[in-house]
This record gives sequence, C-alpha cells and structure tokens, in this order.
Amino acid sequence: MSIVKKYILFLFLLKVLVATSIAQTAPSIYVVKFADKNNTIFNVNTPNQFLSQRAIDRRTNQSISLSLQDFPVNSTYVNQVSALGAQVLNRSRWLNAISIYCTDSTIIQNIQSLAFVLSTEAVKKPINSNIGPKLETEDHFEQVPVFKKLNNQHSNINSFDYGPSLSQVTMLGGDIIHLAGFTGNGKVIAVIDAGFLIADQCETFDSLFINNQILGTWDFVANDPNVYDDHYHGTYVLSTIGGNSAGQLIGTAPKAKYWLLRSEDAPSEYIVEEFNWVCAAEFADSVGADVINSSLGYTTFDNPAQNHTFADLNGNTAMASQGAEIAASKGIIVCNSAGNSGNDPWFHIAVPADANNILAVGAVDANEIIADFSSRGYSADGRIKPDVAAQGVATVGQYQPGVFVTGNGTSFASPLMAGMCASFWEAVPNLNAAQVIQKIKESCDQYSNPDSIKGYGIPDFAQAYYLVTGKKLEFPATSKIEYIAPNPFKDFIRMRYYAADTQFIEIQIFDMMGKEIASKKHWCESRSYNDINFQMPSGIARGMYFMQIITKQEKQTLKLIHE
Repeated sequence: MSIVKKYILFLFLLKVLVATSIAQTAPSIYVVKFADKNNTIFNVNTPNQFLSQRAIDRRTNQSISLSLQDFPVNSTYVNQVSALGAQVLNRSRWLNAISIYCTDSTIIQNIQSLAFVLSTEAVKKPINSNIGPKLETEDHFEQVPVFKKLNNQHSNINSFDYGPSLSQVTMLGGDIIHLAGFTGNGKVIAVIDAGFLIADQCETFDSLFINNQILGTWDFVANDPNVYDDHYHGTYVLSTIGGNSAGQLIGTAPKAKYWLLRSEDAPSEYIVEEFNWVCAAEFADSVGADVINSSLGYTTFDNPAQNHTFADLNGNTAMASQGAEIAASKGIIVCNSAGNSGNDPWFHIAVPADANNILAVGAVDANEIIADFSSRGYSADGRIKPDVAAQGVATVGQYQPGVFVTGNGTSFASPLMAGMCASFWEAVPNLNAAQVIQKIKESCDQYSNPDSIKGYGIPDFAQAYYLVTGKKLEFPATSKIEYIAPNPFKDFIRMRYYAADTQFIEIQIFDMMGKEIASKKHWCESRSYNDINFQMPSGIARGMYFMQIITKQEKQTLKLIHE
C-alpha cells in the first residue's frame, strides 16, 4: 500500500475514532423541551390531581386561574424519551421540559427526531474531578465564630430574646411585628439552596423539628429526600429565618413551616442548576408554599458558552428567571439574593434576581450602609434592582451544632427578608402576594427615590402594617411583669418580664423569716420579653414565700405559695 493511501486510511480511521469518541462522551445532562401538552389527562376542573389543596387555596384566595401551564408534562412523551435510552431526572411543567442523563449523542439525535420534541440543550458536561468546592455568587461567604451555646434549651419564641441577632431583626421592624404576635405562624416557606448539612443536628432548629414545622425535603440534584448530607449554605440560610435560640439567635419567621429543597450542586456550576431551580420552585408551588427564599444566583458557568450576559438580565431570558416570574404569578412571594459581585468586574445582579415581580435583596451592614460586595442594578431593561435591602454583613446564624457565627453575603439578607414577608403576611392575610410586595416597598426608606444600589431601600414592616391597617404597632412604654407561674408552685417557677429599657434585673426569693433561698440576675435588652426560670431548692417547707424584683426604676414584692 502506498504512503498516500496509508495516510488517507489513517485519516479515515482517525475520523471514525473521533466521531465514536464524541458520541460516547457527549454532555451528560440535557434539557428536552416539548412542543405541546396535547392529549393531557389533566384538566382545570380536577386540580387536586396535580396540586395540593393548599396550592389550590392559594390560587383561589388570590383569584389566580389554573391554566395549561399548571399541567404536568405529557407522560407519554416522557416515556418515549426514556424508551430511547435516556434516564429521566427532573420534570418541569412550567417549561414543559424534562432533564435527562445521556452519554451517547446518537440517542440525543433520536430524541431530536421525535415529532413532539421542540428542542434539546446540553446543560451539563461530565464533572471535572479537579474542580474545587464553590457556590456561585456567594463565594464571599465569611464566617467568624462569635459565641458558643452553653446549654441545649431551645427558647419559647414569646421571649423575643434576640441576643446578637437583634440588629438584623430590628432593622426591619421585625421585633415590633413579633411583639404583636406575628411570627410566620400559618405560613409555609420553601428554602431552595445547595443543601442543609446537619441541620437536623443544630439546636437552633430544635423547635422546628419538635413542633413538626419541617414539612418535608427533596434533593433535585441527587433525586432523593436527604438534604442533610450536602452543603452547609442552606443550613446557615435557614437559621436566619427559622432559628430559635433564646439569647443567641431568633429568626424572622420562627413559627412558619418549611420545605427544604436542594437545587444547587455546589462543587460545579452548570446551567442545569437553573433547570433544577425551576423544578424546585414548581414543587414549592405544588405543596402550597407562600414564600420562596433562594440565596442562589447564576452569572458564569464552568462551560463559558453558557455564561449569561448583562442583556440576559431582562427577567425572562434565563431559565431560573422565567421560573421565578412564573412562581410570582402563582401567588408566591419570591425573595432572592441580589448577588455578591459588587466588587467584581461583573458587578451586576445575578439570575434569577432579575425576575419581574419578586424581591431581589441587597446587603447592608448593621449601620444600614450598603455592603461593597452587594451586587448592583439596574436590570437590563431598566427596572429597579435590587428591590430592597437587609443586613447581610455580620449576619448571625448557625451551620454546625454548638456554634453560632456571623456571615457576609446577600445570601443572608434574602432569608431575613423572606421570613419577614411571611410574618407580615400573617398579620395582613387579606392581601395577595403582589399587594404584600407593594406595601413592603412603600415602607422602604428610599421608596420615593430608589436607586441601583439599595433599590427602594430597607423596609419597615411595622410601617407597612400601618399602611395596610391604619393601626400602629408599638412597644409598651413601661416595664412590667407579664406573669409568674405556677403559683402555688412545687419545685419550679416561670416568670416573664417585659423590659422597656436595657438593664439588669435582680430577682430574689425569701422565706417568711427573711432568709434568701434563691436569687438570679438577668440581662434584659430594650423592648424585650424575657422568660426567666427558677429551679427552687429541694426540701423547702410548704407555705408562703416572697419574690422581690429589683430594677432601675423600682422594687416590687410578690407573694408565692409552695404546696
């Protein structure tokens, strides 16, 4: 054989080899979009086949009609795709699409030839094992231990002893909303994040588990219910909303109920995570969530061809932004972190913070000064973004048992806002989601002059309540004892004290002879309710005792009976 012929044969074999290699190493995850929902078995008269009663009620209460968009994807279409050799991962009724796993491009070509397939898009390549852990747009996350929990007693939320978390709640008027009795009770919050590593072991969530406030979990990356073995980011985020540790951390909606949903694959960044995000938001919708918090954002990816441009930030180009806008149209309040790119060449907000009709949340410090890392607006089509701001500098939270820390990021400003939305909505239940968002904006300190840094500014939820009801929520002007119980007592006494001012109070208990048998000093923050517990000495005689309470203003003496 001549050298020329051998060379030609070599090129032919090389071409075949390369083609075969490409076919077997094609991107492993695709989104397959369907052209229609023809011949669907669902209809608007039987919504309980695809929505929970709570989801149906949310639509009914807000006069939101059911539509074809609410119907699940056609299962016949899904089955035909699966029969060609693809593994089905997640389904999106809103995008009328599914994600599939497939490593053979021949199968993809066969799927593309199906008459009902509108398009296929490669959304993830095989993960490079050299890629290190990261969380896109939240990579400025910092942690500084501030104090350790010394005991395992979870708080009665009515004590409102915020401890170091005080400023992040009072900045939003949350302490006044809580004092009025609105703590998210009756509301459901879906938290979409990268995982909730050992959240089931963190004591600040004790009351959530004890009171069955965790309604359920799902992992849209691994397709299983275990979200407690992945990333700590969601744990920290959840603690700022639902945390309940007296004197250490009180979240903005500690009485709400929660769905914990993982959509983010933290070690890598591919656009499939936006599809997962939409699926998680749809799930939140279907189970009846009132509020979604998403401390996630997307700008650049491991595959640069997937990168977003500023022009994409128009609210309806990116998949996650489409999903967020649809979620809002279903009567859900969506809060999303603005992003942490304020110091970067890409200083804009991230996807899906650009979505219409949601609250994109920027970060400020305890002095209400914008964080330099907080991503800037406007959106590509000139809308106000971010919409609002909350404390995202030195935000107190927990992500491992026994230790509370501070963190920096819009990741932690957004859940503070989401929890306040839930607590506020509990207070004004007759408003729909859009009206709640509007009143929140109207209560902001920059409402009349919004900008691209803090948007409408920092909301005052007590002011928002006044705008809706015409009633002011205010703290009592004077300190007082709320109750002492039980009385008569056996071996234990509980006392609740409202402190109008910051001070130490001293409590002493004497017998009939004037002998002190117990005493305690308690630090009270201004405008706080304090639950103070006494374990009485064993072996004391039955009869009358006296409790003396000494404050800055006065000294009070009360009778106690030991039975």
